[in-house]
Amino acid sequence: MPWRENSLDSHLWGFLAPCDSSRCRRIDFSYVKAIYTIGRDRNKHCVFEWDGIRSPQSVVTVLDVSSNGTYINGEMIGKNKTMLLKDGSEIAFSMYGTKDEDLMYRYLYRQCTTGRRSEKPDREYKLGKEIGRGAFATVFKAIHRTEHRLYAIKVIHKDRLNEVVAPDGASVYEREITNLERLTHPNICLLKEVFYERHKISLVMEFVAGGDLWKYMRDHKPLEEYKVQRIAYQIADAVSVSHLHISHMYKLMH
Repeated sequence: MPWRENSLDSHLWGFLAPCDSSRCRRIDFSYVKAIYTIGRDRNKHCVFEWDGIRSPQSVVTVLDVSSNGTYINGEMIGKNKTMLLKDGSEIAFSMYGTKDEDLMYRYLYRQCTTGRRSEKPDREYKLGKEIGRGAFATVFKAIHRTEHRLYAIKVIHKDRLNEVVAPDGASVYEREITNLERLTHPNICLLKEVFYERHKISLVMEFVAGGDLWKYMRDHKPLEEYKVQRIAYQIADAVSVSHLHISHMYKLMH
């Protein structure tokens, strides 16, 4: 996705945000080094290479040198082959899957050399039915035209926001985007990319089927104790990660 550069990431041309931040750390790619090799021993897994251009036209490629395979958005690169790595792409360093343990090997690539994307999401996504609505935004179910993956697109209406919080409306939605960009956790919807238009901003997010927690509690009451414990743990863990990565780092969630 088009990463909006901030002071903490201004020295980077990109980074890999782990899908499981509780067990894995973020991997940074600094401007002082154009080539990074990933791997734990002499048999390296893959090589990231940046073309050195500090602009939205910057190109990053991944060379797969592993025996197990490296995957970009579910597609295997192939040993000794190279594939373009785009902003917002998901990269996996093992067999591609959806199990919890697979999250340890999956990362979301963020490119810091790009600017804002001033276009509509319609070219890349086919919007479906409305699945949620709030005071300032509407959420739609959508499918990526080439990936054929489902996503949730949250459309923030600037005019509605400004009517309530003007003249500081911009800071509110910019704050939400900044927060989401920093968060990677199994129990937090992942932000893939952002589209900026004159009167609205579209946030493309991970689609999670099954409804919300209130609907689940209503349909399955009374909940057994072990289910309540598991739900409470997941919520507490997600809030803890949010507090660690946002409150302490940016002073935004107090």
